[in-house]
This record gives sequence, structure tokens and C-alpha cells, in this order.
Amino acid sequence: MVRSPPHRRLRRGGWPLLLPAVWLAGCGQPPLRVEYSGCSYVREGPVCVHAKDGILKLWIEAPTTAPIRLEVDGQPLESRGMPVQGGLRFVLEEVPVIPSELSVSEAIEGGRRSWKLRLETMPPDPDWYPQVSDLYSSNHPEDTPKLAAVLEPIMRSSAAAERAEALMLMGTRLRKSDPERAVERLAEAVRTRREAGQLRHEIRDAGTLAWVYLQQRRIREARALLDGLSISADLPSDALFAVDFYRGLLADKIGDSRSALHHLRSASARAERLGLTAEQRDSDQVLAWHLQSLGRSREAAEIFQRLHSVAGLKACERAQLLTNQAWSLLLVLEAGDPTGEDPAPLLRAAIELFSKPENDGDSRSGVGCDPAGERRRNALVNLALAHLHAGRLAEARQALAEGGKADDRSTVLERLWILEIEARLQLAEGRDDEALEAYERIALLAAGASVPEARWRAAVGRGRALLTIDQPAATAALAEAEELLDEESLQVPIHDGRESFVAQRHAGTRLYLELLLRQHRIEEAFAVTRRARGRILRAVQRSDRLSQLGPRERALWDQGMVDYSELRQQLLEEAAEDWQLSVEELERARARRRQSRERLGRILDRAFAVLDDGRHLDTLPEPTAGDLVLAYHPLDGGDWVGFAADGESVRARRIVDLEEVLERPAELAGRVLDPFTAEIDAAKRLRILPYGSLRGVEFHALPYGGDLLVAHKDVVYGIDVLLPPSPAPAGPLRALVVADPRSDLPAAREESEAVRKNLSARPNWDVRTLAGGQADGDAVRRALSAADLLHYAGHGGSPGRGGWQSALYLAGSRLTLGDVLTLEAAPRWVVLSACEAARSDLDVPVETLALAQAFVTAGSRQVVAATRPVDDRFAAEMVRTLYRQWDGSGDLATALRQAQLERRQADPRGDWAGFRVLEP
Repeated sequence: MVRSPPHRRLRRGGWPLLLPAVWLAGCGQPPLRVEYSGCSYVREGPVCVHAKDGILKLWIEAPTTAPIRLEVDGQPLESRGMPVQGGLRFVLEEVPVIPSELSVSEAIEGGRRSWKLRLETMPPDPDWYPQVSDLYSSNHPEDTPKLAAVLEPIMRSSAAAERAEALMLMGTRLRKSDPERAVERLAEAVRTRREAGQLRHEIRDAGTLAWVYLQQRRIREARALLDGLSISADLPSDALFAVDFYRGLLADKIGDSRSALHHLRSASARAERLGLTAEQRDSDQVLAWHLQSLGRSREAAEIFQRLHSVAGLKACERAQLLTNQAWSLLLVLEAGDPTGEDPAPLLRAAIELFSKPENDGDSRSGVGCDPAGERRRNALVNLALAHLHAGRLAEARQALAEGGKADDRSTVLERLWILEIEARLQLAEGRDDEALEAYERIALLAAGASVPEARWRAAVGRGRALLTIDQPAATAALAEAEELLDEESLQVPIHDGRESFVAQRHAGTRLYLELLLRQHRIEEAFAVTRRARGRILRAVQRSDRLSQLGPRERALWDQGMVDYSELRQQLLEEAAEDWQLSVEELERARARRRQSRERLGRILDRAFAVLDDGRHLDTLPEPTAGDLVLAYHPLDGGDWVGFAADGESVRARRIVDLEEVLERPAELAGRVLDPFTAEIDAAKRLRILPYGSLRGVEFHALPYGGDLLVAHKDVVYGIDVLLPPSPAPAGPLRALVVADPRSDLPAAREESEAVRKNLSARPNWDVRTLAGGQADGDAVRRALSAADLLHYAGHGGSPGRGGWQSALYLAGSRLTLGDVLTLEAAPRWVVLSACEAARSDLDVPVETLALAQAFVTAGSRQVVAATRPVDDRFAAEMVRTLYRQWDGSGDLATALRQAQLERRQADPRGDWAGFRVLEP
């Protein structure tokens, strides 16, 4: 259950340098954006110092049909551009004259826009470089002292550039054998680069040092190093790639998911634009691992599949990528998705590659890339799990016997997985008593080593083992799993093994619900359903807040992560020796570790206190008079359960074949609404709590009572967060109208003016409008916290999975999820007339945070928004109707229903159903 690290590489001068645009444009002309790679190094100017036999790659942001002209000293170059990321990549294998000036230009209306770069010849390598290169490339430990002997006088040389290069080479070589000396050499290399004014090389070497710090869990030093770099707009893109890549690694290490995704995607995109295959492979691997940790294992598998299909990989690189792809596919199966691909063929291919000692080894020793057989054993354990998922029990036992013996070579985490696969095999073979004993051993080992996700898996396993032995005891075990889940879901961002926990976390809840329903414990089952939604949302809230911490809070969080990582590693190492201890020694060791686990809990409490904002989701909002809550959740066997709760009683109904009728509204309504007809008819308003694929369903537009549900009842969609009491606003109400910040939506301007007039005509409203260029980030953010109502009319977007990149587009910037979640006070009412502002990612089973959901979690009482792209003109008419129907202080749900009915009658083909009201 171990993922393989990316191969780190060293090239002469580091990564190929990529320069950003240097623009020579006429007044008022848009700049020509150009990046390039292939320089050995770059001097201020910028000047590209280029090897005569080197290759230059250009990326120009321009349409594929753009008339691009390349010239060297005025002489045209013949080259065909390849479309990449909305631009063209040019590969120049020979530059005819050096020194020279490279020019790129594009014909535009009224003239040309240009980009120029001076080229100079790369001086010859120092005399010492060939010998150093051979020694550095050697895998033999005996060659390290020889390398040091050659580099030592150079590291004392008066020539700063050569001294820094030697320090970097020595530091990089010592990373595994002598980490402390490696840090000293690399830190000195960074300082030497800075003293010599070599900013680009400083960033490259700082990235290597940051990697070493992160491997040693020295988070504070890594952050201080990366934050201390001078980042400017004229940096070459190789430096920006390194900054993004290592900041992504740091964010991944401390659980800052939003920042990790942002930086890693940016790094991969930079590398792809210039065809930097090795760099893109490194950043894509880390991105895939992070996606696994978020439960997005299909995406991760697709990345690994693409990576191991690249030509030119060494055998062990290919084997590692096959293993990683297989682990991603296993996580899909662990999440209970029966449509997942069988990973066994990938694992068999990896095992075959790992079994060949000559692969990627040193020809003088015959030692391959897996001399201890650790990677092969890991692949065999994964293969056993793959066979188990496919019901191939005999093959699973064979793979486990060959590679899965828990011995002194196994880590605690590997041993836990081996024991669990054995327990699952016993369950599959009907040996429930033996499985129960195995899960109890797993729970004991997991508690002793402080591996909380394994404790949770053990509790769920005990529940399954007890199903045929003692059903009340099984229910109690699953209740314990739910309690652990409440604790563990908050720690997910920062512990090892989080990807398997995220994949599996729904399985125990589904089984627990099934048992509660069998025992007619309906109210408990309803509470479990709501708590399952709340815990995931709370984890998402905390992750979002983490990306927005200020310097002081960030330092406290980093310190907590350092303390947590060090103590947890200590517990894992101590527990790995338990098998050698006598009974008495084992009891004493466990007693010592119990004290350490209590300290670990206090460390986590202090760390998460930085993220908590005083809200608690332990008590969720109860239905108010006249409200009916309709909640839905999948069960263990593939069926679903629906709940109807009115504050006095809860009724439940099993729903079968739900997924089959999602695209057939009449049949779907028969499954989710008709069982609760009496309750719906008696209610004034419906509050929908959907789950998984049901989040994309417009319940208000489903057939009901001879018409649609919206014709009968107000409908809102609940987020299920508990907000503090909000007193009625005193004095005049303040509205902030943000109108067409990008100045390209005329209908949005007209709509906003209609809203302004509507509210201004009311005696108790004070309206402020920010239109076009006035609606920049600073102005909008300042005004938001003082507003009782926000009306936004402009561009919105929800790119990426999970809505994590959702934003409202302002003049020159964006209003992001993080901006909303950190508001001092959120507007009581929010109307977002923008595309996809309430879009949910249906690949994620629970509620996700798009802009609308973020406003609710930040404190807004009601948010009206669209779940998909909306037509500009239709949205404007919808909004005008909404404000005509709203009395300016009451329920937006009633006003939206009336507006939808009116627009439905006026324009039956219009997308009135795409709008919904969200509440806490």
C-alpha cells in the first residue's frame, strides 16, 4: 500500500530555463505572451546563454492560425507550430548564428506585436565537469568520497558560479546518505547564488533544498525557504515551475488541498506548454497522489496511465507507474464502485518488471532498482487485494502468501494491510469468528501505533464479522466506527494513508444505516445521514480556511504539523518493534505509547483550533414549523433510503433501482416524492438534503400532483450547517449590486440597473452599485461585509472537480471561495446571476462548495443561484421577476417559486429550473 516516488533528475545547469514574455508592443496593443526553454542559463537583460547544439522551444499564446513570424537577426526561420494549451509550440533544433537576436512577431490589426531575446554562446564546460558527471551518475557508494575529493577544492574556489554548482552537486548527491551535510551544502549553494545575483539558479537550488527539508518533515524550514525567494514577473518559467512544484509539495504535506491543487496544476501546465516531459511527469505524479487523497482516484488513475504510456521510460519507472495506477484503481474499488477496472493485469506487469534484477541497475553489480524486493512485495499485497475485490479468493491467498508475510521487513502500515486482507479473506470464506479475532488484533496494533484510519477500518470490519454472530454487537461496532469517523474526518488532511480512508469512509455509514433500519431505529438513522453530510462539509470548510491563513496562524499550524508528524513517526517506529517484545515488555511499551497518543491528541486540538471559527456541526438545524425535510442516502446493498422529517416525527422508505431512473423524471419522482405524498401535502415548504447523484436533480421541477412540485410548494436545498442566531437587521438595509465587472455583458448591466431601481424605491433600502471597472477585488471585498444583500450580475465559473476553483469574476481579479469563507460577515441574502454559481460536482458523493454553498457556510441565510450555465438575457428576465415578487425582507424561496412559475408560463423553453435557493 505504498506509492512510488518520482525519480529526481539532475541536468547540467538544472532544468531547461523558460522565460516569460518580454513585450515590445505598440501603444494600446495587447502584449504578445511568449515562454521558452533550452537555455543553459540566463543573464539579466534577459540574455539566453545557449549551447550551440541545444534545442530552443518557444510557446506563443496565439490562435493556431495566427500569422507568427520567427527571425534571427532579421533572417526568417522556418518552423511549424504545434497547438498546445491555446497557443503554439515551436521547436528550433538549430539557431543559425550565435550571438544573435531572436525575434517573434504576429501581425495584428494596425501593425505587429513583437517579442525579442538576445542569444549568446554557452562557454565550454569546466575541465572538472566530465569527471564529476561520471562520478555523480554512479550508483556506487564508494564513488561518493571520490566525488567529494574532486568537488572539495572547487567548493572553495573564488569563482562564485562554479563554487555554487559544486555545492549543489555535492548536496544533491548526499541527500540519502548524509542528509545533514546535504542540507549544509545546498543551503550554502543557495546563499552563493544569491550573493552572485543568480536569482534563477538560486530558485532552482532552493527547490532541491526544499525537497530535502520536506523529506525530513522540516516544514518550517521549507516554508521559510520558499517564502523567502524573490518572485517577480520577469522570472524565467523554469524558476516559476520550481516554485509552483515545491509549494505544491509543501501544501500537500500539511493538508492544504486548495493550494496544493493550484500549485501542482500550474507546474504541470507550465511544463506541458514547453514539452518538458520529465518535469511534467514529476508534477503530474504528485498531483495524482494528491487527487487520491481527496477521493478522486479515477482522475489519478488516468494521470498514471498517461504517464506510463510515455516512450523512453526505464523499466523500473514504468513498474512504479503501473503500481501507482493500480493503487488508484484499487481505491475506486475500495470506495464501493463496482464499475471500477480490475488492477490485477497492471500489478502482474509491475511484478514481472520488479523481478528482473538487471532493470535500471548498476551494470558492475547486477543490482536492480528493487534489490530488497520491497516494491515487488508491495505490488503482491496490492495484487492480493485486487483478486479479493474480484472474488478470486484462491489467487488472493497465493499472492498474499508470496508477498504478504508480515515480518521484520514490514512497516506497521504494511502489516496492518496484510492483516486486513487476511481478515477480509476469512469473511469471504465464511470464517466470521476468525475474522473477528483478526480485526481485534488490527484494532490493537492500530491503536498502539496511532494509525486512526486503521482503527476505523477495524471497527467496520468487526461490524461485518458480527453480522451473523451478534447483530446488536455489530450495530455497536458500527456506531463506534461512526464516532471514529467524526474524529478522523477532521484529521484526514494530515495523516498518512488518507487516500484509503477517503475512499472507504462511506462504506461503514451505509452498513450502519442498513442495520439501524432493520431494527426500526428510524430517527437514529436520520441523524446518521445528516451527520455524514456535515462531517465532510466541515472537513472541506477547514481545508478552505487553511489556504487563507495569515502569517501568525500559518506558523501555528506549521508548528502543529511538525510536532504531529514527528510524534506519529516515533509511534510507528516503536510499534514496528512490538513483535520482538515479551508480553510484559509489550504491555509496558503500550502504556508509554498511550501517554504519547494523548499528547498527539492535544497537538491536533491546538492545530485545528487555528482553523475552527467557533461553529459546531454536532447539533444540526431542526425543521421549523411548516417545513418538511426530505433526505436521501445510499445503503450497503445498492438500495437507497429516503427520510421525511417534520420536527415531530421521521418516516423512512427504502428506494430501489434509483440510479436507473435518474434521467426519467416521472419514474424518479415516483421513487423520491410519491412515498411521502401525505407529508409533502401537509407541509408549507420542502427542504431537500440530497446526496451523491441526487444533488444534480431539480426536485422542484419533478412531476407531482398532476403538475410540477414547484407549482405546489416552496422548495429549498439545505447545506446542513449550523449558523449562530442572526438578529433582524436594525435600521436601513444595505444592498451591494455588482454589475458586469468585465464590461462584456450588456444584459447584466440592464439587469443590475433594474435591481437598483427596485430596491431604491423601497423606503428601507440603501443601495450601492459597483459597475465595470469599479467592481475590482478590493472594492467588492470591502463592501461585502457591510452588506445585507449582495446581487452579482456577471461571469461565474466552477472549473475543476469539486468546485474548488469556483469564482465570481471581478474587474482584474476574482472573488474566490476562500474570499467568501473568510468574510467577517456574510450578506444575509445573496442573489448570484452568474453561470454555475451553485454547481455541485456529482463525482463527489457529498455536498461540495461552489460559490453559493460557500456563502451559506460563511453565514448567509438564503442564496439564489444557478446550477449550470445560463443565458444572459433569460437570467436578466428571471432576476427582474424575482425582485418584483420579493417583498425585500421575507422568504426568497417563495419569491423564486413565483418567479419560476411566471417565467415558465412566459417562456416554457427557458431554463427557469436551473435556479435554486440554498439555505443552511
